[in-house]
Amino acid sequence: MKGIRAKRPDHLFMFRPTMPGTDDCQSIKQPLSHWESKELAKKYNWDQFDRQNDIALQVYTDSEVGGLYLNMSSVMKLRGDGHRQGDCLHYSLPGPPDWWMIYFYNALRTIRIM
Repeated sequence: MKGIRAKRPDHLFMFRPTMPGTDDCQSIKQPLSHWESKELAKKYNWDQFDRQNDIALQVYTDSEVGGLYLNMSSVMKLRGDGHRQGDCLHYSLPGPPDWWMIYFYNALRTIRIM
């Protein structure tokens, strides 16, 4: 990441962490009250995403690139009901990812106001 700010001094950089999938998402019909990793999460290492995201955040922060870290993973973990049919990692569109754009938009508006 060294040199990226020098090459793009006028750009705003945003980082969004990886969100884990949800076990047995086909049976979930509403947002969850809590997320826990189970068998499928361990099989695909979804239970490691928080640790990996923490490492990525540290690298991003230490890199002096600057920008926004948009952490939506804690909220998205609760949206097991929004996954594609037969795919418990990726989300359906329209669906929960639409909120990412609202979050991005409001972050940009906040920066502009400041």
